[in-house]
Amino acid sequence: MEKIKELLAEILSENSPVSAEEIDENASLLDEVGLDSLQLINFILRVEDEFDIEIDFENLDQEHLASVTAFAGYIQSCKGANV
Repeated sequence: MEKIKELLAEILSENSPVSAEEIDENASLLDEVGLDSLQLINFILRVEDEFDIEIDFENLDQEHLASVTAFAGYIQSCKGANV
């Protein structure tokens, strides 16, 4: 969870400074955190590199982006599928 928040903060800080501590675990990645489409792609690419997984964009749903917690759960399921 913390690493996901750190990656989000890195992506968001490209436009304005944000710390990982400022990101609420229940915040929607699109609506509340405010990732635009390019930032979302960059974020997902960084997550793939950091966690050594491959995210299937066809299986990535809006519900997975509903919160940082939901996305962390999705990443955990991806890691389990790759083991």
